[in-house]
Amino acid sequence: MNAARQPERSEVWNTGSRLIKPDAAVDEPGSSRWLHDLVQRNRRNEPVGLYSVCSANSWVIEAAMCQAIEDHSMVCIESTCNQVNQFGGYTGLTPSQFAGFVRSIAARVGFPEHRILFGGDHLGPYPWRSEPSQAALEKAAGLVRASVLAGYTKIHLDASMACADDSPPLTDELIADRAAALCQVAEKELPASSPKPLYVIGTEVPTPGGETGPGLPPAVTPVEHVRTTLENCRSAFLKRGLGAAWERVIGLVVQPGVEFGDESVFEYNRNKACSLSLCLPASPSLAYEAHSTDYQPPLALSQMVEDHFAILKVGPWLTFAFREAVFALSQIVVAAFRFRRCRKLSIRLCSATPCIGVLTTAATRRSSILPGVIASATAAAITGLYPPSSGSSKSW
Repeated sequence: MNAARQPERSEVWNTGSRLIKPDAAVDEPGSSRWLHDLVQRNRRNEPVGLYSVCSANSWVIEAAMCQAIEDHSMVCIESTCNQVNQFGGYTGLTPSQFAGFVRSIAARVGFPEHRILFGGDHLGPYPWRSEPSQAALEKAAGLVRASVLAGYTKIHLDASMACADDSPPLTDELIADRAAALCQVAEKELPASSPKPLYVIGTEVPTPGGETGPGLPPAVTPVEHVRTTLENCRSAFLKRGLGAAWERVIGLVVQPGVEFGDESVFEYNRNKACSLSLCLPASPSLAYEAHSTDYQPPLALSQMVEDHFAILKVGPWLTFAFREAVFALSQIVVAAFRFRRCRKLSIRLCSATPCIGVLTTAATRRSSILPGVIASATAAAITGLYPPSSGSSKSW
């Protein structure tokens, strides 16, 4: 068990330049093509990768776009099945509404829409797993349909959870067949003018949001499990006439041995994960996707990308940075008003900040000052400047 450390600034920016390399293709329409090309470059041992922002927080999304502008890169924004779905999810947003919400932020910060890659995470029956399988899978199909119609082009198919009338654990063959059925819905419902979706399969993920208690590091996915998953999924796809869709599977979710909880972070150990990196599947032409990579030190992130974990999912780390930014603003207010009896200091504060009252309402009212402050703090997390300090790492 290793607690995350505070990285050196030079190390952070060096890591950032390696994690997301500028690519001329970002100025050409087609986020799917860009992601496909990135995966192929990673397979050719180029140290390039993608961080996928899993958040519905407007400040976090804005910060990610600001970082992408600086990096001259795409930005990947994903929503999970229980966060955003055709019934609203816990955000109250459908996929089309969420996409509109993200695009409105892009318009505000001047980020080109064609450089946004929308993704759906764990699209499957998870939110409705307490219902009979037929009903749950019909709703899962509705979620996939709504996602592709909303412009999502990165689709993670996950049908691994047992429903009310299932006998757990589900067999690998049944999981693969259900995932293929969802893929068939996506292929059927896709408008003719829309780009073909890219698919991610696999379910070897940590607990959503991170573990809540201490424990041992999660076991790395065995190579045999990777082969079994691919064989079963390929067979299920081909049985449904989805050979073309199978060739667009660009990601496989595996467990590289990383995890975080309220008080600990399990750092990436490339020696333990070397069997995966050395056995990258030849077909389809995919790379690995790693979930819960929050709070990993910069060196670990670089090594994961080098070891073919090309897609790194992050969320709580970014909202944690947002929390720290807001707390820092509140401390500025306390410090400023502590000396307000000093008229000279008050005059200086007012001349430096047109309205000091703006800071007192930082948590509830946006201003011309806050977006830059919060966006900078959250973008810093994206490049590794904010490992967790004391307190919860996942509850914000």
